[in-house]
Amino acid sequence: MAKDSDDRLRDTLNYLEQLLGREARTHIEGRMPAIGTVPADQLSAQISVGGDRGWFHNPTETSRRRALRATALAAIVLNNVNAVTVQNLLANAAVRGTIDGALQGRWRAYDGTVDIDTLRPRLAQLRDYSLNFLRACPVLPCDGLLRQPHHVDYGLVTVDGAGVDPMVSPMVLTPSGMPFYAFKLTYAPVTKRAQGLNMYFLPWRSARITGMTLPAAGGPNLFFTAGINGCSVFVEGPTNNPIVYHAGITPPWPDMDAALPGAVRFARLRDDAAAVWRYLFFLRSQFTRRASDNFGEVNKAHYIADGTLDPQGAKTTRRVDQFRQQITAAWALPPHNLVVTSCAAWGSVFGVRSGLGHWSFYLQENATINFTDAHGVRYATSRLLRLSKFYPRLPAYEHLPIHRAQVPDLRDLGDSVIRIG
Repeated sequence: MAKDSDDRLRDTLNYLEQLLGREARTHIEGRMPAIGTVPADQLSAQISVGGDRGWFHNPTETSRRRALRATALAAIVLNNVNAVTVQNLLANAAVRGTIDGALQGRWRAYDGTVDIDTLRPRLAQLRDYSLNFLRACPVLPCDGLLRQPHHVDYGLVTVDGAGVDPMVSPMVLTPSGMPFYAFKLTYAPVTKRAQGLNMYFLPWRSARITGMTLPAAGGPNLFFTAGINGCSVFVEGPTNNPIVYHAGITPPWPDMDAALPGAVRFARLRDDAAAVWRYLFFLRSQFTRRASDNFGEVNKAHYIADGTLDPQGAKTTRRVDQFRQQITAAWALPPHNLVVTSCAAWGSVFGVRSGLGHWSFYLQENATINFTDAHGVRYATSRLLRLSKFYPRLPAYEHLPIHRAQVPDLRDLGDSVIRIG
């Protein structure tokens, strides 16, 4: 006998819980119309698999029908998929294992599922002792792509919380894995936002400048921008109410409007990203019109590529290459007997507000080290090499002492070392 409407929904929710867990079931059920109502009956009819028999000649294929119904329910409730698309999805479904795998993938993509438990103590340290934590631990912000509709290339997109991009986001720390092997800062899963740390987070989009004005009062005392990999970051304005900008490009460069100044177009022809974004910042900014004004800037020469090449010919910075030479020599000696195979430069930008309400912004200069032991086992870790305050500019550009030795003993690397092979 075919299931009635309420039984079908309850049975499908039970299957979702079995496959995805209690949190997923609770979240999906919370977004559904209440069971026993007319809208719930309509939803139940949408996920019915041909009257719960349809093209299934074997009436014992109950588990496959449940998997199909669960997939349809998740698509409708989580992704607002229309009825026609749902029917096509059901008609083209394969074996149960494939259906379950697709459903799990849909949930992970929606929820932003990540491991928030391994580094939970580290997140507490970031919350309670922000600057001290960031003077010791390299943090890799996620890509954080801007979700607003596309704007004009090389234009300014303001993130003010009025659109789809919030100013404040709950964030968590999770192990990053390759190629950085650092503490990755990413959005808290949808079902675990209460466990995240609220902070201002500025996303980015290629060939645009994103900007955020931090309010003079209220809100979190911590700011991060999305991961930088050749991008420029600018800060201007009063220290209690600054504006932060993030500018970057994923090649190729889009065509430039002839109305843009010749200096911008010439910098693009030279593939000088730092100069392109600096000129455009001067055009778009509210307070800064020339290099002599009081603003802060970080560009790729400060953290990833200053013209130095490593032994493999890869772009790096002088500081990271010197560090590579130091640890290569130090770790080769007993009792370590380690071979450093690579040392790659990267950076991140964050801001901290003081108790008096004034913001300071910092650049982490980091390095990811890959090395092998005497048995050929491969390891990787990331290391903070220098922390610099680049805004406000007065007092002058300041380098803060970091909380670990410049050339670490292997034992000093602690839980940041990951075995990779």
